[in-house]
Amino acid sequence: MTLSATQDRMPEVKEVLDRVGVKGIALPLRVDLGGLSQCVLWEASLFIDLDGDKKGVHMSRLTESLYEAAEQAYRSLPEFGILALRLLQRRHRYRQGRVLLRGSVLLRRSTPSTHRSSFEPYDVTCEVLLRDGKPLCSLAVKVVGSTLCPHSLESTGGMAHSQRASVYLKVTSSDALPKLEELVEIAEEALSAPSLTLLKASDEVQLVKRMYQRPMFVEDVARECLKLARQRGLKGRLRVIVEALESIHKHNAWAEIVRELGDGHD
Repeated sequence: MTLSATQDRMPEVKEVLDRVGVKGIALPLRVDLGGLSQCVLWEASLFIDLDGDKKGVHMSRLTESLYEAAEQAYRSLPEFGILALRLLQRRHRYRQGRVLLRGSVLLRRSTPSTHRSSFEPYDVTCEVLLRDGKPLCSLAVKVVGSTLCPHSLESTGGMAHSQRASVYLKVTSSDALPKLEELVEIAEEALSAPSLTLLKASDEVQLVKRMYQRPMFVEDVARECLKLARQRGLKGRLRVIVEALESIHKHNAWAEIVRELGDGHD
């Protein structure tokens, strides 16, 4: 039985669609990060533009391209997105395509006093835009740690409230992106202290001491991330968002910076 391609028929309203595709595809993707080879369950989406003379996209071709690209192992997430979009070019015509990946990875961290391994989760987002054959990629990570309030430390003569804080770092560039591990290192260094899943008593002591030695507002953390990114020579558009879940307020504290780094921008 031969089925007609309804998608290739002329639509009643002949308008170009900027983005159409598949969203929320579950993919088991193998990545090598920080010395750990791990199979991560990602949520993938793939979108392309569509000409005004086409009623719809061939969705199975988009999913097939994601599946085929997922059969390989990667050291960098943008490599997956670029390959998936190039594979799709063989199956479906488009001028602009976009792949979005969301998931969580584990990195090995060392406790500050007992030097034990602790496997820490980090939320990761990767986006690849392929336009006229040229990729524009972004990589983002969310890092959770702690901040300690400089104002309360000074006002009370040595006591202070602390809070769990998150740092969101995103770099977008048409050139090579930094490694995911490097973004995590920047965020954890900028916070008053990192947070760890495994902590012995002496490790807790060291983390608390570090917090008191490095009291930080969310504003301080955001600026510190920018400074560290510059020192490491990162290039592209950097976005930093710091949010603290305040312990003595019912609201959260927030700071954000967006900057163009490198190539004469900085």
